[in-house]
Amino acid sequence: MTQSSARRSRSRSPSPSVEYAASVIPGLEESAGDEIETRLEGARIIETQRGWVVFQYPGQAGDLLELRTTEDVFVLLYRSHELPTYRKEALPTLTRMARSSRYWDQALARFHQTRARSVKRVTYRVIAQMSGKHSYRRQEVRDAVLAGVQARWTGWKPIEDDAHLEVWVPVIDRWAAIAIRLSDRKMRHRTYKQEHRPASLRPTLAAAMVALSNPRPSDRFCDPMCGTGTILAERALVGPYRALIGGDADPEALRAARSNLSAVREMRSAASLHLWDARSLPIRSGTLDVVVCNLPFGKQVGTHVGNPALYGRFFEQMIRVLRPGGRAVLLTSEKELMRQLLRDHRELRREREILVGVLGQAARIYLLRRA
Repeated sequence: MTQSSARRSRSRSPSPSVEYAASVIPGLEESAGDEIETRLEGARIIETQRGWVVFQYPGQAGDLLELRTTEDVFVLLYRSHELPTYRKEALPTLTRMARSSRYWDQALARFHQTRARSVKRVTYRVIAQMSGKHSYRRQEVRDAVLAGVQARWTGWKPIEDDAHLEVWVPVIDRWAAIAIRLSDRKMRHRTYKQEHRPASLRPTLAAAMVALSNPRPSDRFCDPMCGTGTILAERALVGPYRALIGGDADPEALRAARSNLSAVREMRSAASLHLWDARSLPIRSGTLDVVVCNLPFGKQVGTHVGNPALYGRFFEQMIRVLRPGGRAVLLTSEKELMRQLLRDHRELRREREILVGVLGQAARIYLLRRA
């Protein structure tokens, strides 16, 4: 893109009809859609695909960067449910749409709302994602869109890494999109999270779990296996709380949690962190409003052999410390174990169960209420 064409793109008023997309952890499409419509005034969800939410929003593109349950946000150049099945038709279609989309100028105007960085020459790269069965490969999709972008913007330079602009191409069966990425790595990784441990929870997933707990200013909120403090940090970022309590049996995890939480400027008051065993919580009975916890999956943390005893004792403690009507949001891949525990503990009512993908494996978020 020449400097004059870049100025023209920035000077035009973007049309409200431009569509956006958010990539999310698979299974969190509804949670992300709820946040988009709640946080962004005037936003309207158009559709969801596995791992993607498409929506319209009439406000400033920079507002999208405040979303917390999304991995990345994009402005769309093209979207279709009818990408041709065969290679000789699908790839030319992607090239043509990358070259001829009528939304380029409006999309670039939105992109410049989120990026203050000025460059002498625009560099870009194309990232393709595919799921489902296709007669062509991901690299061919990337090359097809790259050819279209090169034909449209002859002054731009394609590079492999650290590009000024990224064009993403998700293809899911016959659904396909071409989009410009508006966010950077800070959206999914968070600036506060400097300390990491094995099986550390993704902030976007932690944010979704916190949202599912229905946060209230009066909450005494607890993560009994807090690890590096991601769930506690995401609860602190939501808004007021009565108390924020966390604990872990690993002193190094607690050290990391203290470090991460100290970087959360929005903390209303310091979290109360404890070295404890979640099977014997030093908390008075019936005093917690909310428990949100990432339970050991039995791989990087815990074992499948040891989890039944651990989960069983933890459930007894959780039921004891939750007040009547208290809420619990638990994440685990131990489906059969959870089924047995919920059958044995009638004091907990299962209100919802959400299947999510966590680092390539199936897991579930359980929304529970203390009877």
